[in-house]
Amino acid sequence: MMHHKKFLSKSELEGVKEYLEFCFFKQREKRTKPDNMIKNALCIYGDPVMDYFLCSKKNIVEKVFNKKLLPTYSYSRLYINGQSLFKHKDRPACEISLTLNIWQDVNWPIFMEGKAYDCKPGEAVFYEGGKYEHWREAYKGETCCQVFMHYVDAEGSNIDQAYDGANQLKYPKEIYKKWLK
Repeated sequence: MMHHKKFLSKSELEGVKEYLEFCFFKQREKRTKPDNMIKNALCIYGDPVMDYFLCSKKNIVEKVFNKKLLPTYSYSRLYINGQSLFKHKDRPACEISLTLNIWQDVNWPIFMEGKAYDCKPGEAVFYEGGKYEHWREAYKGETCCQVFMHYVDAEGSNIDQAYDGANQLKYPKEIYKKWLK
């Protein structure tokens, strides 16, 4: 696990925050769906803007884990007061993951192997989602937005999970290749 304090620049964070506020609050019916893990939470799977960051920030994640990675998917979630994330390990497509704080009105750490990682907006925690249990206690603020970015080892046993199985891509692999440069 690693806490990256400057994952998004100030201008990137401002743009992503404005975009996700638009998606979650103004375009809720068109852009979001109910979350399968957390009752009453809203999520956005594979959003094109978040997929851009999934691919364009991959080199940072590769340096931390010292391995070549392939993107699987991005996932944005809006939490509200009282929601928590139960203790779990992720599926194989989330071999290498990060949770990126976009906004929160109170500090809300993620716990991994008993240690709390508290991120401010624009900061991320990198972790091995299928290896380490992780969770969040009940949120005490009004809203919190997190973006999850998931990868697999390009030379590992989960390579078939790259691009989340390829059938669910919103864009052809040729577009992703452009972003991966």
